[in-house]
Amino acid sequence: MSASAYIFPYDHQSTGQIVEGVDPAELWSTTPQAEKPPKAGTTRTFYNTPTSKVTTVSSLGGDFASKSANVKRELVRKSVGSAVKELKGYDGVKNVSIDASADPHAAGKHWSVYYCDSLVELLYY
Repeated sequence: MSASAYIFPYDHQSTGQIVEGVDPAELWSTTPQAEKPPKAGTTRTFYNTPTSKVTTVSSLGGDFASKSANVKRELVRKSVGSAVKELKGYDGVKNVSIDASADPHAAGKHWSVYYCDSLVELLYY
């Protein structure tokens, strides 16, 4: 069975936006929380969100908005890379859509390493 997946880099201090019917902030809030935001690259995977899709939300770490452009790019790259590595372990995931709104170049960096034979789409919002 072939499945589609979404990857959302998530800034914990941002109000967030709903993309493709998925609210990353709402999904992340359903997981156990610590006092501090998780480190960049910490991922959580959700099933049937939306129906028949897999959604992986990956942390951009704390204080993302206050970082310099180069640091932000590295955090997005790390976040997306962690999510792609996690999804690589799931059999049947053939189509991956990555929310590239935080940084399109950094978001697209890792998918080709793991999904060069799959359909990958970068979402710009």
